[in-house]
Amino acid sequence: MPLLDLKETESFWELCQQSHNITDEEFENFNAFEAIDMEPDRKFKCFAHCLLSNLKYLNTFSGKFDIEDFKQQDGIEDEDVAVIAKCKKLNDNINDSCEYGFNIIQCILMFEPTE
Repeated sequence: MPLLDLKETESFWELCQQSHNITDEEFENFNAFEAIDMEPDRKFKCFAHCLLSNLKYLNTFSGKFDIEDFKQQDGIEDEDVAVIAKCKKLNDNINDSCEYGFNIIQCILMFEPTE
């Protein structure tokens, strides 16, 4: 199972898509999670934060990825925790919640272990 299985987030996906006014067409053309050389529209960055927040991956108080809660989930491997730790270290200095969420997801997708 991928570390961040975006297909499994379908219910949150739709909720976040609607709350950030992203059309289906815009969404179909969106691949910025994989494309590190383009600057996505802010609404996509806020969408990423929305996903992480709804998945309860972010600490309620700090707004940063919560490794301890993440470790408690079923199927989490040590290498998954290592990826999250690396991504937190690279991004926890970002104060803008939308930037943070987007950068965390992009980082996870870049470093996630392959099966």
